[in-house]
Order: sequence, then C-alpha cells, then structure tokens
Amino acid sequence: MVVADSSAFVELLVDSPTAPVVLRALAGQQIHAPDLISFEVLSAIRGHVRGAKLTSAQGIAAMRAFEAIEDHLELWPLLDVMTEHAIQLRENVSSYDATYVTLAKILPCPLVTADARLGRAVEGLIDVIVV
Repeated sequence: MVVADSSAFVELLVDSPTAPVVLRALAGQQIHAPDLISFEVLSAIRGHVRGAKLTSAQGIAAMRAFEAIEDHLELWPLLDVMTEHAIQLRENVSSYDATYVTLAKILPCPLVTADARLGRAVEGLIDVIVV
C-alpha cells in the first residue's frame, strides 16, 4: 500500500526518464490518493502543453491515460485531519501536498513522489519514496 502524488503520475504520463522508477515503486501496490489528484494532474499536464513539452493532442491523450489509471486508485475525500495538517504544515508544504502527506501518515504507508523538495520537507514525518 502506498500514497502516490500527482507528480509521480505525471512522470508516467509524459514518459519521463524516471517513469520506470515510478512504475517499480507502484508495482503490485494498492495506491491511495486524495480525490483532488485529477485536478493536479490536469494542471501539470496543461503546464507541459503551455511550455510546448507536449502538443495539445498529447496532453489530452495523457489525461485520458490518467483517467484509466484513476479507476484503479483508492480516492479519499478531504478529511478533517487533512485540514488540520494542512494548517500545521503551512510553512513547509502546500495545502495540496499536505493532503497526500496526511493520507500517508494516517494509513500509514509511504508517499511516492517525484517532488524532491516535498520529500525533504516531510523527511522524518512519514516514509517517502522520491523517484
């Protein structure tokens, strides 16, 4: 069981050099995420299109691929404890990232992320796999 954040999935969707590492980290795992993940993935994919790293067609295809992946995720709504931790972690992580961190903490399981800064910010609070 793991919590995976949007950055990990974006690595897969854009076929980055770290995509194989993400696949290994997620292989055979029950994957959990806050239900805001689809909006975060869309925002990141849109950024790749705006930055001309992906064409519009590639961006749409990436989101369709994520929709298929999302069907296999255990999605969680915003919980009171997520709100509390988002406020407590305000100096170190965004409110969005705090929901992933909190979910990893309450399950308890590792957080898989491609965000090295997030990994450093929560080191010692939860187990983090930075890909």
